[in-house]
Amino acid sequence: MMASDSRFRRMVGVEDFRRAARRRLPRIFFDYIDGGASAETTLSANLADFDNFQLLPQVLRDVSFRQLQSDFLGGRHALPIMLGPVGSLGLFRAGGEAASFRAAKAAVIPACMSSFAPASLPCLRRCGPNWTPRWRCWG
Repeated sequence: MMASDSRFRRMVGVEDFRRAARRRLPRIFFDYIDGGASAETTLSANLADFDNFQLLPQVLRDVSFRQLQSDFLGGRHALPIMLGPVGSLGLFRAGGEAASFRAAKAAVIPACMSSFAPASLPCLRRCGPNWTPRWRCWG
């Protein structure tokens, strides 16, 4: 196991990843990833909405069969989520776009390519499953 693997296993929430990114990235890169557009009103609204979610533990329940699959973007996906685009991801980690598309493929979720991606479309299509272009997103 690599040292980085053990560090990731200790991270349990978004704040843990934010602190690690703040320590490792030059400030201009961290601010780009961490910030929102313009007055950051959408970012603030999204954070407020996520604060309203609460996990309610349910014990002594039969969890032998759970369906998390969801239909969207014209396909069936393992989880009801999609890997969103991060412009210029390759500036933050060499091969970042390809690595994120491989992770999406492993998780059986769709991914969306940023129009600012340094990686080429053919390169990312080779990294992911047999995705069909839909609006610059692949699902």
